[in-house]
Amino acid sequence: MTFKPGQSGNPKGRPRTSDTHAGAITKAEKRIADHLPGLIDNMLHLANGGYERIEEEWEPAGNIYRDDYEFDLASGKTRKVRVRTYPDKPVDELVLVRRKRSIADKDQAANKYLIDRIIGKPTERKEVTGADGGPIEIDWLAVPEEIRDAFIEGKLSIEDVRSRL
Repeated sequence: MTFKPGQSGNPKGRPRTSDTHAGAITKAEKRIADHLPGLIDNMLHLANGGYERIEEEWEPAGNIYRDDYEFDLASGKTRKVRVRTYPDKPVDELVLVRRKRSIADKDQAANKYLIDRIIGKPTERKEVTGADGGPIEIDWLAVPEEIRDAFIEGKLSIEDVRSRL
């Protein structure tokens, strides 16, 4: 099939992602919807903080040593030796070596997420100025009529007009 100059080889365009993955998106939405009350409870739990957080560190028993002292009767001197801390445990058995308990702070990101979802994100203010902070200068006589009309009708912003020039 040959195309004329300027004719698209794919007149309908690329399929939208939502159409391509519609089945997977529907399944994911259903799974999330089924667990939504619990997910919201989890976010509130994180947002409020104050819950106990425990961090543990485990190591194989064969890797843990301690310093001990032996007395040598012949010389009458004491010497330092390293011995396994858990000699009765198998070397590959995990042993708790450190446990840290703390109270979680309030999670600012979780709070922000919940507020944004309920109230909506605040409108971002964007100030556009011309050179050196002055007014934006546009030569309206050089602007094509259809762009000028779209701007006057409120269909285009000043940024849109400038980007099309």
